[in-house]
Parts: sequence; structure tokens; C-alpha cells
Amino acid sequence: MQASSSQVSITPQKQELLERKLIEFIIHFVLPLYILKNQSFCEFVHTCEPGFKIPCEKTAKGLIYEAYEWSHDQLSSLLLNSVTAIHLTTDLWTAKSRHGYLGITATWLSSDFKF
Repeated sequence: MQASSSQVSITPQKQELLERKLIEFIIHFVLPLYILKNQSFCEFVHTCEPGFKIPCEKTAKGLIYEAYEWSHDQLSSLLLNSVTAIHLTTDLWTAKSRHGYLGITATWLSSDFKF
């Protein structure tokens, strides 16, 4: 018989690492935050790591914002320090739900001609 998640604890460092990886997973696959409340998902996570406390939606939003801030700072630094020209490509489309979308892709070559 498996121990329940309330009986098993993990270190704060492990909790933080797992939260970060969970948020990366949600961002990468553009998942809705209600997945955090999905019973099957929670059971899967607790089977993999019984002591992990799945963050609430408010905490997840905060972690996503932190990830955005970090990425924004990294991209700004990269662009300001190594890019002299940027090529922008745009794409417009309408979903079946009649919502309009605009996609923008930026590409550039670094000073050593790496894409």
C-alpha cells in the first residue's frame, strides 16, 4: 500500500524544483491552470512523487509571472548586448471560435553569425 501525500514529506528544495518543472510543463504545452485540480492529474503526480504539494492556482499564477519576468530580463539582455538587426515575421488568423490571433516571430543573427 502506498503512503498518502500527507504522510510523506520532501525537502523545500525538492518542492521548489518540482513546482518549477510543473510550471515549465504548463507553459510549454499551454495548459489551463485547472489541470492543477484535475483528480487524475493529481493522482498521477502523487504516484510519481507522494510528498509533492501541487500549488494552488494563485501560487501557479505567481510562478508563471516570475518565469515571465526572468525570461523578459534574459531576452532583453540578449537583444541589447548582441543584436544589431532583427527580422520580424507576422501571421494573422481567426480560430473557429471567431477569435482573432496575431503571431509575431523575431529572428536574428548574433555577432558571430549564429542564428
